[in-house]
Amino acid sequence: MVNQLMLGAQFLREVAARSYEYPRMPEPDLVMDNADNVREYRDAGLATGNGSSVYLFNLLLLGAAIQPGATVVDLACGPANLLIELAGLHPQANFIGVDLSSQMLACARELKDSLGLRNVEFIQADITALDMLGNDHADLVMSTLSLHHLPEFALLERCVEQIGRVVKPCGHVHLMDFASLKRLATARYFVHDRTKGLGPFLAMDYENSLRAAYRVEDFEALVPALRAKVPGTRLQRTFGVPFLVALTSLEATLPDAERRAKLGHYWGRMLHSQRADFDAMRLFFRLGGLHVPHPKAWS
Repeated sequence: MVNQLMLGAQFLREVAARSYEYPRMPEPDLVMDNADNVREYRDAGLATGNGSSVYLFNLLLLGAAIQPGATVVDLACGPANLLIELAGLHPQANFIGVDLSSQMLACARELKDSLGLRNVEFIQADITALDMLGNDHADLVMSTLSLHHLPEFALLERCVEQIGRVVKPCGHVHLMDFASLKRLATARYFVHDRTKGLGPFLAMDYENSLRAAYRVEDFEALVPALRAKVPGTRLQRTFGVPFLVALTSLEATLPDAERRAKLGHYWGRMLHSQRADFDAMRLFFRLGGLHVPHPKAWS
């Protein structure tokens, strides 16, 4: 009850804030290439890790756009936890992970090989220069909690231009990221009070990410360019406080029985705290207009 009251107080203060109290601060390192840090980041994305709530939400949404034979491109895929989960759920589709970090991609290939997946490939490249991918190449272009790594808005615009070139006219986009909070106290609350158990590196990385997040207005400015290629693209946000936003053309559908069983198993492996985070994320996105089914009944 005390935690809920504290969260409610932060929510109301954030809603009441009329302006941003701190400037956007780009992350100190564009590329994460320390092997130990990369593995810690990878482990946070496992079903028992702190990132599992975000990954499950996206697994439930992305499946709606992936048909047999489809090509899916994941920009700034990192250690590719989410991409590899998707590849396992959709073995007849093809997946391409793009990242600038050699250590991230080494970790991703290690996970891919351990699972024996044959429908995933990785490319080391800058997500603002996707020259290796042809025009109208992908049925779905996605990115998860990564766009804030781009140090300036001009590069974010360039990335969106590349997405518009690479995605098919009948394809889909789904770009989820943090949005800037107005109060630094709110950002610190999420880092230090809502993520107990994070190690020093992940806590620092999380706070850097929130400080580097682009504002809702920045994401709104990107919608017309994406909509020109994918007409259904819109900006979705968590209700009240846009802690998370998604530039997306997707609408969730109910997975088939086999995928429901796999997603239910993922839910069953999650820790109680991560299930609670998923429930909160699902609720606030639903209030903001973006709905995904709940996997609880499938576990």
